[in-house]
Amino acid sequence: MPQWEIQFRSETKILEVRVTGQVVKESDRDSMTSEATQEGSKHSCSRFLVDLSKANAIYSLVDLYNRVETAFPRLGIQRAAKIAVIPPAGFVEKKFFETVAINRGYAIKVFDLSVALQIAYAD
Repeated sequence: MPQWEIQFRSETKILEVRVTGQVVKESDRDSMTSEATQEGSKHSCSRFLVDLSKANAIYSLVDLYNRVETAFPRLGIQRAAKIAVIPPAGFVEKKFFETVAINRGYAIKVFDLSVALQIAYAD
């Protein structure tokens, strides 16, 4: 069962979503996304960092496509939002997910954990 922590960072105006555990059920993904979207609205925040690096999640190409095509609009993800994702280990569909999202008007970028750390700690 997945667990997630959502925290708004006022100094950067970024909403961080950190996920751990087994992410399998669509209902868990929807609950997490809905809660993050509501929290973002509460803080008038349009920048999100979703850290799945400590989660165990498997997404098929169909799952990724459907997530963007149907779940994003249904859960209220705004196209004006900028979303950075640190994927779980073994996530190889990075370019596919980004391309599907961008083609549907969402600003999503997937970063490897090592790249995300370099950006975070750059001088």
